[in-house]
Amino acid sequence: MLKKLKKIFFYLNLIKKNNFFKYINYNDSKERALNEKLFDKISLNKKKIISILKSQNYDYYDPKLSFHYALFAGLSKNNENLKILEIGTHLGNFTNFLSKMFPLSTIYTCDLEPGEEFFNKNFKNNKNLSEERFYDIRKKNLANANITFKSLNSFDLLNHFKQKSFDLIWLDGDHFDPQVTMDVISAYYLMKKGGLLFCDDICFDKNNRTDGFSPIDYLTKMNKIETTYFLKRITKNNLIFKKYVSCSKKK
Repeated sequence: MLKKLKKIFFYLNLIKKNNFFKYINYNDSKERALNEKLFDKISLNKKKIISILKSQNYDYYDPKLSFHYALFAGLSKNNENLKILEIGTHLGNFTNFLSKMFPLSTIYTCDLEPGEEFFNKNFKNNKNLSEERFYDIRKKNLANANITFKSLNSFDLLNHFKQKSFDLIWLDGDHFDPQVTMDVISAYYLMKKGGLLFCDDICFDKNNRTDGFSPIDYLTKMNKIETTYFLKRITKNNLIFKKYVSCSKKK
């Protein structure tokens, strides 16, 4: 019943925003082209991305695949020792992907201590997983030798890592203030000059905006970083609610 109501609400929104015919005639290649026009800004190659994703059993054209997989696949360098930080481990699926993309690099990933209020709140979103199963999956995903897991609140990032030490940072923790603003600022100080910060689920819609946009936009306007926004998923659902992955280069 709930799924039917959500579907009705979705179509009502399409009609309300005059997007119904656009939805019917949606062309995913046109939206994908918007992302691909930005590839040169961070030296990405489409053919390389498609090939690397395929080698890991991912489909570049899959509408359910978040575009940050493509971005990090395009940046992967098997012969370079980079220092990479992931803020927000969750099950460690993407951590495992990073370790394969950058096999000679050092990857640090951090998440909250078990038992903390916000950890328990987020854990409840895993309705189909028992706590035992959750930790079993995470343990397997983090087993690769180039991964180091840090159980900590991201508020304390600057106490655990040296400033200007990371080449790449993936921020996928709490998407709301005050935490996300603190995480963006911490990430800025942890990045090397020329380093890249990627932030998940950036939204511009004032009625549905997550809070990550504001600190990214602030640092961009201060000329501290140069930011590009990639559509998170290439899907006709973007006509209602668009999410982006931001890519910010430290100046």
